[in-house]
Amino acid sequence: MKNLLVALSLILTTFCQSQSWDYLGDAGFSDDTANYLSLAIDSQSQEVYVAYQDISCGDGNLSITKHQEATDIWGQDENDTTPLYQCDGTQGYANLIDLNIDDDGEIYLSVTDGGYNDVLRIINSQSNGASWANNAIGTTTFGCSVNTSIKIDYDNARYFVYYNGRIKFRRESVEATITDDINITSLSFDFKYGTGYVAYSNLSDGGMIDIQKLDTNDSVETYENISDGLSNYIDLVINPLTLQPYIAYQDIANGGGVTVKKLNGDTWELVGQQAFSNGLANYVDLAFDVNGVPYVAFQDVSFSNKLSVMTYNGTTWEYVGERGVSPASASYCSIELNSDGEIFVAFKDGSVSNKASVLRFGAALSIDDNDLNNYVLSPNPANDKLTIDGVSDYDAKIYNNLGQFVMETNNTNTIDVSTLSKGIYFIKVSDGINSSTKKFIKN
Repeated sequence: MKNLLVALSLILTTFCQSQSWDYLGDAGFSDDTANYLSLAIDSQSQEVYVAYQDISCGDGNLSITKHQEATDIWGQDENDTTPLYQCDGTQGYANLIDLNIDDDGEIYLSVTDGGYNDVLRIINSQSNGASWANNAIGTTTFGCSVNTSIKIDYDNARYFVYYNGRIKFRRESVEATITDDINITSLSFDFKYGTGYVAYSNLSDGGMIDIQKLDTNDSVETYENISDGLSNYIDLVINPLTLQPYIAYQDIANGGGVTVKKLNGDTWELVGQQAFSNGLANYVDLAFDVNGVPYVAFQDVSFSNKLSVMTYNGTTWEYVGERGVSPASASYCSIELNSDGEIFVAFKDGSVSNKASVLRFGAALSIDDNDLNNYVLSPNPANDKLTIDGVSDYDAKIYNNLGQFVMETNNTNTIDVSTLSKGIYFIKVSDGINSSTKKFIKN
């Protein structure tokens, strides 16, 4: 029993230590101040990319870099810290950057060119970054403002939305105007499997959020007055598991905290409590893990302007790690998760002269314990029951993806997991001498 308790204690200690926020590569990897950061993850290689307005360029042009896992640096390859694409793409300040990577590993982004009438540009890699294409959308006589957004659908068709007095929606070269002349403060858009949604704060109606549903040709439905009043820092993302659109925003009508809603049938309903952040939140950004669990990153104004990240556990919103995970102020927050549930946030880092940094919250799956690896978990994903075969006389503890203990059992081949919420979990099995951690998914 003593050996068993010691083993379990070591397991818990190792697990908790693995669940922390750490810099990915060097803090402040850009040469100078970075604005409008946008982070994307290649779904095939799991490589992490960041695009940003690079003040070291003089005119604030666009730079794109990649994290090199082998040497833990940002750059072109394992030994070269030069960005993949540096000080190019725009004739002046690169604003309103939205970075995406398609299923073939090709990089696409939209950006407004502050040096050329704020024209919208679409920049994409060719031959996996060996060359780059740069196209101005429409004419060069109009400017785009507020936000621009490009998305790649399952067929690699490009969809994008922009605003120049009216909101415009394009599929490749086919364009539709989906609003009359209006004034807006924020704009966000996502598109999946032939359907998209665009959200914007309509100043003609008190700054309340309106959302339009889109198909491949045009706007097909409008939802009005989604927020209680003026809202800002809108981010609309379609849940990859349920295909429901979610919207996160700075809820100015309710103290400026973060509010998240989702479309359920024909109704936009709250996800958890309203304005759940503890005070004013800027630079709100929303993302999902592979199981459809939402996460939000934001500048936590009431907590020294630091970066905070929260997730919804099915009942309430809770901090990932702790409140205020950056050393100093954080802005232009951009959050994504990889298929292992690791969380990545790019931001303008006040602790390193406002250069670009990325923090990672590591997944517990990386833990390598003491060779108790011959047992099998089934089914995985599990609905109600999880079976353990290949080990006897054991204790097991289950933790969620935040490293929080949720349940334990011992010496039973079948574990009832029906009460667990959907998501990623980790089970730590110990026979009193050896131990091992494995991941399973609860459906």
